[in-house]
Amino acid sequence: METKKIVETLEKFAPLSYSSAFVKAVNGYDNSGLIVEGKDRVEKILFSLDFSERAVERAVSVGADMMITHHPAIYRPIPSITNATPLGRALSDAVKQNIAVYSAHLNLDCAPCGIDASLAGIFGKNSKILIPMEGDAVGYGRLTEIGGSMLKNLAQRYKKATGSNRVLCYGNPERIITRVASFCGGGGGMEELLLADKAGAELMVSSDFAHHVILEAYQRGIALMQVTHYSAENYGFNQFFNLINHHLGGLPTEYFVEEDLL
Repeated sequence: METKKIVETLEKFAPLSYSSAFVKAVNGYDNSGLIVEGKDRVEKILFSLDFSERAVERAVSVGADMMITHHPAIYRPIPSITNATPLGRALSDAVKQNIAVYSAHLNLDCAPCGIDASLAGIFGKNSKILIPMEGDAVGYGRLTEIGGSMLKNLAQRYKKATGSNRVLCYGNPERIITRVASFCGGGGGMEELLLADKAGAELMVSSDFAHHVILEAYQRGIALMQVTHYSAENYGFNQFFNLINHHLGGLPTEYFVEEDLL
């Protein structure tokens, strides 16, 4: 399958315009898109949340000539590509092996079928977007209305869905939760917490919480579920992998998981 056709297929579901809208909405930064050019035609794709040495090694070992990642292979400008760093070695190997690398980051975070929507879907189907971007279906942060479940049971639901046991909860484990605010990736900031509070959330689920945010949530009476960045996004990226597989014309694919990071 032609590389450009694969890129077109990906961007039907997560257009790069979503990334631009996300950056504008939160005054942020992104580097999604085709980062490493490879062959014009692709025979096999490896999907991996991160662009890492191990992921590149796996791509080489299974004969993949394209990698699709969530986190950008190159996020911010780097001064050099050398064997002195893990990223340098991974990039060098990808180029030497003529492996194309495409990264779908913020555009996939906020897509209707994307990573943030998948995280919210673990807890329920009745969600609204907290930071809308393009229309009613594109945006970041979800408030999910649920029928009522104890905090400890919601933690177990997350563990079962993602395969991760690294879940840390702040709050009474038997507290009944009816409204969950969730933010995929590094969404454990003060701005997200204030949005969750304004929306009436009783529980906030995300990663990368700083202590002052945890303290503020405690004082506001909001329970927290701190999950690993990897598990929260790997779950949604795997959902996207399953979706996109049906639109690649039977092209062989593989999904790579860094088990130690779950």
